Amino acid sequence: MKKDPSEIDLSGEDMLGITRKLTGEEKILLACKVREIVDDKLRLYIQDIHPEWEKREVQREFFRFFHGEELASKVFDQNREPREL
Repeated sequence: MKKDPSEIDLSGEDMLGITRKLTGEEKILLACKVREIVDDKLRLYIQDIHPEWEKREVQREFFRFFHGEELASKVFDQNREPREL
């Protein structure tokens, strides 16, 4: 009998069973997709709690979240435009 997808515990043994069946390439693609989702959610969260911020400020906060304040200040607190993230 097939499980209802809403009943799959993605944090435990069910997820381990699913990922064990994936090829290396599929695992990498899954990791990339998860990272893309996390990035999108974080950007939306930052924009939601700081609706007054310009795009550059959102990019800086996103960068700071993953890389820390010291590096964010070196990259963003200059008189130059950052590359698009």
